[in-house]
Amino acid sequence: MEHRDITLGWLVGIIDGEGCFYGRHAGQSKSTIILRFTIDASSEKMIDKVCEIFTLYDIKHRKSKRKNKQKEHHRQSYLVDIDTKQAMFQFLKLVTPYLIVKKNEAIAIFNYLEKSCQVKRYINTEEDLQLVSKLKELKLLV
Repeated sequence: MEHRDITLGWLVGIIDGEGCFYGRHAGQSKSTIILRFTIDASSEKMIDKVCEIFTLYDIKHRKSKRKNKQKEHHRQSYLVDIDTKQAMFQFLKLVTPYLIVKKNEAIAIFNYLEKSCQVKRYINTEEDLQLVSKLKELKLLV
């Protein structure tokens, strides 16, 4: 087994266990869909490894430190985000075949991005706008 295979396997395990796919509507008419993938963890070393792998696969991402701890006794946490459609599409092409827990969320987002990333300006259909609700429903099933 190659090192890249092991690294990708590790990443997929982290995504299934710690990752969060998120979607919301934006704009005055709520006709825009904002998508994000986030991992929030107290281990900066783990977040750094995720960032290293994203860089290895040329996936645009952002690392940050959570500004406020949720409670005084909580440890500092760190985030890594993917929040552009092109980066999310590239990311999902890489990991979706191997996901287990988050596979249905990934497929729903991938199917939408497969259409919307093909053109400069994509106009969402009524079916597309249901993606946000679908993602919320899929989270309840896990």
